[in-house]
Amino acid sequence: MINLGLHDNKTVTLDLATLTETRLMIQAMSGAGKSWLVRRILEQSYGRIQQLVIDLEGEFHTLREKFDYIIAGKGGDIPAELKSVKLLALKLLEFNASCIFDLYELKKHERIAYVKAFSEALISAPRRYRHPVLVVLDEAHLICPEKGKAESASAVIDLATRGRKRGICTIMATQRLAKLNKDAAAELGNKMIGRTIQDIDRKRAVDELGFVSREESLALRKLQPGEFHLYGPAFRIHEGSQGYVPVNDIVLVKVGDVESSHPRIGTQHVETHPEATGKIKQLIEKLADIPHQAEKRAKDMIELKKELASLKRENTLLKKEVPVPCNHEPIIQAQKSQIRHLQEELDSAAKKLEGQLQGIHLLSCNILKDIEKLTGLSLRPAELFEHIENLTSGRGNEMHHIMQCETADCGAKPRTEKRAFPRPIRNSAMTQGSDLSNPQRRILEAIASFEALGIDKPSKEMVAAKAQYSPKGGAFNNLLGRLRSNGHIDYPEAGKVELTESGRGVAGEVEAIAGVEELHQGWLKIIKQGPLQKILEYLIQIYPESISREDLAKNLGYTEGGGAFNNYMGRLHNTFEVIDYLPGRQVRAKQEVLFPEGLA
Repeated sequence: MINLGLHDNKTVTLDLATLTETRLMIQAMSGAGKSWLVRRILEQSYGRIQQLVIDLEGEFHTLREKFDYIIAGKGGDIPAELKSVKLLALKLLEFNASCIFDLYELKKHERIAYVKAFSEALISAPRRYRHPVLVVLDEAHLICPEKGKAESASAVIDLATRGRKRGICTIMATQRLAKLNKDAAAELGNKMIGRTIQDIDRKRAVDELGFVSREESLALRKLQPGEFHLYGPAFRIHEGSQGYVPVNDIVLVKVGDVESSHPRIGTQHVETHPEATGKIKQLIEKLADIPHQAEKRAKDMIELKKELASLKRENTLLKKEVPVPCNHEPIIQAQKSQIRHLQEELDSAAKKLEGQLQGIHLLSCNILKDIEKLTGLSLRPAELFEHIENLTSGRGNEMHHIMQCETADCGAKPRTEKRAFPRPIRNSAMTQGSDLSNPQRRILEAIASFEALGIDKPSKEMVAAKAQYSPKGGAFNNLLGRLRSNGHIDYPEAGKVELTESGRGVAGEVEAIAGVEELHQGWLKIIKQGPLQKILEYLIQIYPESISREDLAKNLGYTEGGGAFNNYMGRLHNTFEVIDYLPGRQVRAKQEVLFPEGLA
């Protein structure tokens, strides 16, 4: 049992086993005792269940004055870094160690990204790490809001829904009930509601408590610090001889004292924390190397991605290079048949020609005899006729010689010389690419790097980013036009390019693109201007989530509606076309350009 405090001098408690199954929501305005209540629950349950506390305001590090908590954050035992949070969460589950995550020094978007990664790590943890664990999310409306967008919202909702079967007991504490996501709040079966003044928050609190009269609603404004209305299946009240019985109605409890120092309002956040005791120093030493381990894992992941890309490329090339069986017999037989046919035609023509020549010879002799009789001249045409006969008999002998050669070549030994067949005359640029400029070759290699991953028809924007050209610039489009004219590329559909066989041969073997990270770096080099790069990098980081223009400007230190910020957004949307404008003044990184299908 967790001792909460008193109701009419009767002790009110939380049954820990039931709480783990049903979870808890705490709501009270600033200064009404919300953090005090969270501290009381943590102190009373310490040692009976593992505790992981997301502390956005840096209030709970003083718990280590009395209890052995590990502190992650600036000045703590382990830095609160996004790159190592998932590994840290798994190690804490493995060692069953309680930890306070002091995120006070992080910026808003860094906190949201950290909580998202932390929540996802808990949900996806291996079965061997599953056991009861208390997860406290202070200022929950900031990381799981009802309106607007927060990258962490879906992960926090998963924590409250899917976490139950993993032994995760989620406790959400908030100053603004109206701003807390309703889907998340609905999963929290136990409620504790303190002083509430804001009308919209009080209306939501009244709905949660089931109050119907105006007097009950106004009474929420008059509660003293540390007083909370409560109801839910995990609460118990001591009824004398009956012992602890379930609370079946809404009761008002006064929260008891705490053992550790509770920071007063207005006190400065300290970067030094109470020193760790001997009990957890050894555990802290085991966790100290986590940032280095996380960095090594990230590098290993990059190497694995490169290796996977290389294997995909090899697989693509193997599929395209299907070997053809080397059976030359049909070709030889076809050539022999063709030669026989030609021989027959030539023999027939030779016989006809021979007959015609004999006729001409006879006619010539008669004519010459007649001339000799008439003129007395004796002509000698024998040499001419002999030359004609030699020519005729020579062609026949030549064909006979060819036939003999073909028959000899079809023996057991393969031919050592290639037979000369007529070939089409091709431009040297199409066969060797010797006259290609470096920019043209760079574009061919960019297309080939996508083809190696199985993306045979990349978009022009993808190719431009890989080759580091502006896709709408005249230089890039002129280069594409020349490559198409030379027969190296084609446009299979609108906005797409692909290599021809000629272009593939000129590009040669090209290493596959490593992934979307390489594509993003290409875009950042194209954009060049620092503020535009800063905005694009932030939108890439939070993808697939969108963000309002107001929050985007605020997070990056710009004035929403200012001329400079609007100019930057206009260039990213209209000139470079790398972001999308969504309803409700939301903005998001453009999926088809920055996260194209097929590129991991």
